[in-house]
Amino acid sequence: MLQSLTSCLNTTLVYHTSVLGIPVDAVAVSAEGDMNAKGFFGISDKVSKGYERIRIDMRVKNHTDVDTLTKLSMHSPVYVIVSKFP
Repeated sequence: MLQSLTSCLNTTLVYHTSVLGIPVDAVAVSAEGDMNAKGFFGISDKVSKGYERIRIDMRVKNHTDVDTLTKLSMHSPVYVIVSKFP
């Protein structure tokens, strides 16, 4: 799931900047998440089976402001789905 999320964020950013004529020299996206193994292995019903928190690191080499790049990335369909869950 994290790979799908990072790939989609990367692709979304590249496509949107391209359509808008914003030059981008490089993009690197990584993600990490916190998961409680007790929920994953079914040891506890009181703990979520999935990620409790996900952190994304996006590094973009260009001259556009961070707010613009962030807004463009948020069009990612996978991000939209993932961000709907608490």
